[in-house]
Amino acid sequence: MNKRILVYTALMYGFVGLIACSAANNTPLNIEFSADSSTILLKHVDAAGLHQLSNTAALDSNASLFLRVLDTPDDDDSTAVETEIEGTVRIINDQVEFRPVTPFVRGKQYLVSTYLNTKFGNFRSVLTGSISKGVKPNQKLLRR
Repeated sequence: MNKRILVYTALMYGFVGLIACSAANNTPLNIEFSADSSTILLKHVDAAGLHQLSNTAALDSNASLFLRVLDTPDDDDSTAVETEIEGTVRIINDQVEFRPVTPFVRGKQYLVSTYLNTKFGNFRSVLTGSISKGVKPNQKLLRR
């Protein structure tokens, strides 16, 4: 009888622990232009990512490791290629700000690709066996 109670208690604590862990702040990463369209803001960056970025000594020189902003060619231009835009990165509270060296051009599209807030897998993907082989970046196409 005591063994059965112990097993049920352990199962209950395990179940509560899984619910508590999965109820973390899972707000998706928000990638958008600032109000004046001079910078790109990455909002709702998780605390672990911000901590790792704040410990990076040369944030601007390592920015391409976690954030890439590409100038995409127009749909009717088949000869142009995507070019990476250089800029500076700053951490402001719980968001990351990317400011380009040259201003964004009105009417152009920019592809933002980042590894912030990406996860290899979650509890559901482990149970269903649908874990991917690599980490896929968060991407968003922005039009100025």
